Amino acid sequence: MVDVDIKGFFDNINHEIMMELLQKHTDQKWVLLYVEHWLKAGVAHEDGRVGINERDTPQGGVISPLHANIYLHHCFDVWMDPICPHNAFERYADDLVIYASSRMEAELLLGKLRERMMKFKLELHPEKLYHRRSSQPLEQTALKLNPKIRGWINYFSKYNRYKVLNVFMYLNTLIKKWIRNTYKLRSISRVVNKYNEMVKASPEMFYHWKLGITY
Repeated sequence: MVDVDIKGFFDNINHEIMMELLQKHTDQKWVLLYVEHWLKAGVAHEDGRVGINERDTPQGGVISPLHANIYLHHCFDVWMDPICPHNAFERYADDLVIYASSRMEAELLLGKLRERMMKFKLELHPEKLYHRRSSQPLEQTALKLNPKIRGWINYFSKYNRYKVLNVFMYLNTLIKKWIRNTYKLRSISRVVNKYNEMVKASPEMFYHWKLGITY
């Protein structure tokens, strides 16, 4: 599993690229003009100076989440479908998680993704690869994933519940594979029994388990 961290995403959104992408969604000149003024609005400092804003969209700004989603939709979402059709992925704002079947596949995917991000003037943080045969305890994996899981549920439950449900069902499948590899279980029934024991013993380990998504 690849957990992607974009280096200073909100601080590095390229204004020229952003405006080109917006024109794919609207031809209303007043909308484009308003957004351009918003992007280039100066930053007032405590000493009275006003800095020129040549890149970024202010994190916490009213329309910054919209800018982020449009930017990454074209940079990442529409690119993943044809390039990596067999790799499930999920994105919440600038948090990206991609599922890979092996470490080699994950590393190849990361290489392609780095090149893609560079075309949009973005950079990935190094060493952000997590892999299904990791030796770390499952509890540590849950701690890393739960904030993202919570965010995905809060966002996608309003728009596409079935899509996010499929992602968590796939995540549960990966957990079962982790159980099989960790406990050296060959029988599917034993893997399922061990998984059910974990869910019963620690029903709040993963955030989606608390909501009953355990199948």
